[in-house]
Formats: sequence, C-alpha cells, structure tokens
Amino acid sequence: MYLIQNKINLHGENFSQTRILFFIGSFQIGGTERDLLTIVRNLDKRRFKIFVACIHKEGPFLDKIEAMEVPIIEFCIFRHPRRKVRISEIPRLFSLKSFLQLVKFLKEQKIDVIHSLTGLTTIIGPVAGKLAKTQCIVSSMLNTGNWLERIVDEQYIDVDKSSCKKLTYHLFSYVKKGFFRFVNKQFIDLLIVNAESVKKFLLDRRLADEKKIRTIYNGVKISEFKLSIDLEAKKTELGLDINLPVVGIVGTLRAVKGHRYFLEAAAKILKEEIPCQFLVVGDGEAKDSLVMLSNQLGLRHRVVFSGFRTDIPELHQLIDVPVVSSTANEGLPNTLIEALASGKPGVGTDVGGTSEIIRHGKTGFIVPPGDSDALAKAIKELLTNDALRKNMGRAARRLVQREFNVEHMLYQYTRIYGDQISK
Repeated sequence: MYLIQNKINLHGENFSQTRILFFIGSFQIGGTERDLLTIVRNLDKRRFKIFVACIHKEGPFLDKIEAMEVPIIEFCIFRHPRRKVRISEIPRLFSLKSFLQLVKFLKEQKIDVIHSLTGLTTIIGPVAGKLAKTQCIVSSMLNTGNWLERIVDEQYIDVDKSSCKKLTYHLFSYVKKGFFRFVNKQFIDLLIVNAESVKKFLLDRRLADEKKIRTIYNGVKISEFKLSIDLEAKKTELGLDINLPVVGIVGTLRAVKGHRYFLEAAAKILKEEIPCQFLVVGDGEAKDSLVMLSNQLGLRHRVVFSGFRTDIPELHQLIDVPVVSSTANEGLPNTLIEALASGKPGVGTDVGGTSEIIRHGKTGFIVPPGDSDALAKAIKELLTNDALRKNMGRAARRLVQREFNVEHMLYQYTRIYGDQISK
C-alpha cells in the first residue's frame, strides 16, 4: 500500500517537466511489462518526470525498473487472497483506502498524465485520474482480449460452473466489460493500441470510441539486435547441437501461446528427417505439460527447454527460424519484432497483430492458428531454402528499421502526451 515513506519530496522539483505516472498491475514477465521498460528507459528525462505505480510491487521486471531510479509506488487496491474465493467475494478484495491514496497521490504530486497499462488498472486508473482532475488520462489495450475476455483469474477465483452458479459467472463478465466500456467512453482522453487488429477488436465489441483510439506500434532498438556472438559457445551453453539449424519460440509458457502446436509441428518435421533442432525459451504454468508432451512425441533429444532467459538478443542470433504459434490474445508480439530486427524471417499464426509485422511471403509466413500441419510446412520451407530465408531476413530487418524502431515509437508517445497537455 502507499505509505508515508513512499511519498515524493516535491522540494526543488522542476515543474516545467510533464509529470507522468505509469500505472501497471505488477512486474511479471510479459509484453506489456517489457513495453513499460522500453518507454521508461528511453523517454526524454529532461522533458518528462516519470513515476511508476503498481498494484503489486513484485515480479522479475521490478529490479530492472528500480535500476532506472524512478519512483515506484505500490497501491494495493486489490490484494491477493490467501485462498481461492468465490466470485461473490471479489468485492472484499478491493481496498477503498488504497484507491483513495492513489487519488491523493495524483493530486499531491501534481501528475499531468496518468497512463494505465494493464488489466484492471485501465479501469481503476482513469477513475482515479478523473477524481484527481488529472489533465490527461490515457489507457492502453495491447492485446486482443486477455484479461477482458478471460472471465476470471482461476489462480485466485473458484470457478464453479454448476447450473446454479452460471448466472453469477457470466454476470461478472458482463459487468467487467460494461465498466471497461463506460470508463473508455466517459473518463479517458486516449486509448493506445499497439496493432490495428486490437483497434478492430475494440470497435467490433463497441468497447471504445474510434476517435479516442491511437495505434502506436511497439519498437525496438535495432542496434541491440545487430550482435556478433560466438554461436558455437552459445549453442553449447544451451545444450544445442552446434551443427544443426535452430527453430525457436520465445515467450511465456501458457496455453494461449500455442506451444503444443509448435511441438506437434516439430515432430512432423523430424519425421521427414529434416536436420534441425528446436528451442523453447521461457517459463510458465504450462511447462510441465509441455515437457511431457515433448517426450510423448519423441522429441526428448531434439527440443531444449531453456527456461527464463535474459539474453534474448543473443538467442535471436542463433535462432534460424523464429516462430509465434499463439491461438488467441495477441497484440503485436515483441519477440517477433526482435527476431525480425535480428534479420530472421518469422513464421506466425494469424492472431492479433502478427500479420502486421510478418508480411506473408515477404518477411515470413502466416498460418492459421491451431494448425500444426500448416506450421510445419512453413517452417520446413524456410529450413530447406537458404536463399529464401536470407532474402526474407534482410527484408524483415528493413521493415523493423522502417516501421518498428523505438525512436519512432517514442516520438509518437511524446507527441501524444504533449498534444494532450497543450489542449
């Protein structure tokens, strides 16, 4: 919660700067958290005074944010329950005191912009901003659903779908979407999305006004993905064969990421005796079941599960064919932008904004979600045609340099914040 020692001393502050508060749920591993890291690291500190607020001050990315020496303030507006609770008990998890402390903080610190980034913060943040009379209220929607389409978080909520509970279950979903729609229409000034597909998702469900939506593509620093590394040493470190090309997938191990289809495609490719190996980078709730599936498919000696890694730019150098196999809930996959920035053509499923960066037949191949046959065919095409892979890789890097670079992303954020403040 927000305590006295968390307050920021305003004495001597430069109030000519735009004071912006980024509001996020926590600092777990995910695309939104990485986007926050990129924005906080690269936004012009001479022009912006940055604060970061969260509901839970925890997660692997917390250390990285703290290293940037920006104030991080926890407002425990929703607490983690000690046991699974029923849907009817959800209101008990809400702390009105912490919410009012957020409102007070916005007023005391004279915050000019509150930018809410994930899940429930995109409801809580705009309401707090309105009560605090914050000048500019911004939210982000960075995927096609996720927390909004998922009715409850089954890690904390007891989902009883018996006939007597179904009404409560679906009523909660309806109410959550209703609040999101109301807040977007009445309280926010701008809703930022990272892909045209996310904009379409919102408009199709009438969750936001089109005039308030702005599309800002995620961006990367191209220089971070132009590395010269010892490929043999890195492959040896990971337990990979130094002589075989690598097909890789990078991301949190969750069902919606479609790793199952990636492994099924791997089995089909190896059955044709195409020389290659497969790398799964990341950790998550589905890891045990995926390792079991890999063994069942006979992939034990050709698939490496690396776990969570921080050397992603280096890994992209050794991955010859990067894959995104998601079945739902994608925005614009950061891992795909990074792979293409490394000069590698991608294979991705037609979910979210994947097709906005993989231009089919030019920078890679797009396949239907949940289709391991199509996935295997596209991967095989790149594995067996070196000239095609290299040509597409060069086109991929040019595309990222042109449309998905961090400088362009930051320019758009800076312009949007400035335009709203000057109104």
